[in-house]
Amino acid sequence: MGHTEPISQLQTIVTRHPTRGTPLRSLISSSKDGLLKVWDLEKQQCVGTFGDSGLSKIHDFVMIGELSILVAGGTDNKLVVFIVESSENGINLKLNSGSVVKESNHRAVQMHFDKKRSVLICLSADNRIEAFIVNVDKPESILKKLTRQTKKSLKRTHSEANPDLQDEKQDKEYFEQKIANKDYDFGLHFSKSAIWTVDSQNKARSFSIIPGKNFDCIVSFHNNRCVHYEFKLELTDNFKALGTIGELSSH
Repeated sequence: MGHTEPISQLQTIVTRHPTRGTPLRSLISSSKDGLLKVWDLEKQQCVGTFGDSGLSKIHDFVMIGELSILVAGGTDNKLVVFIVESSENGINLKLNSGSVVKESNHRAVQMHFDKKRSVLICLSADNRIEAFIVNVDKPESILKKLTRQTKKSLKRTHSEANPDLQDEKQDKEYFEQKIANKDYDFGLHFSKSAIWTVDSQNKARSFSIIPGKNFDCIVSFHNNRCVHYEFKLELTDNFKALGTIGELSSH
């Protein structure tokens, strides 16, 4: 029932039973075996295994509660999206058809969702830090993107138009229903905002966002140094190294 490779991340989550309304305490684990598992903390047993044979090793994941999704990072340039659904066992994870595409082809080292700014940040093994603006509260924008994406796909594949898409009014009703059923590409919620490459001489190991008005970040490196950076959420490689915080002793 357990993982067959090292566990890479753990996160607890509390949901409500779909009929009784009682709290259900669950633990989500990810592993380099490419799987996510849900554990019942009361029974202390695995109640669900989720993933796909085509998924790479999972190195980290983040929850975005506003969209009820989990985003997992592996060894390639795709961040995979799972829809989080309440169930009698706590939660169910449903693999979504969409993904978030990174510029870096290297494995994800660490991910973080900045709730205040609605930004997903991912550090990859090539020292690239990428930021994606996450659309969590603009349904009309998602509706427009979904309409354009579907019509472009139909045109590209030369398929016959869906019989449900007969006029503009029916188009809108059709796509609104898909959104209500969460039956669409959740990658549409993500827009690339910025990318930075930090210290090409030493491997970046982790980062921490500093709360405040500016987008400041502490990055730790393989040589035990920690550097304070100030980033701008724009599609530019410009950033400011504010200074070295110091060295972290290994012992």
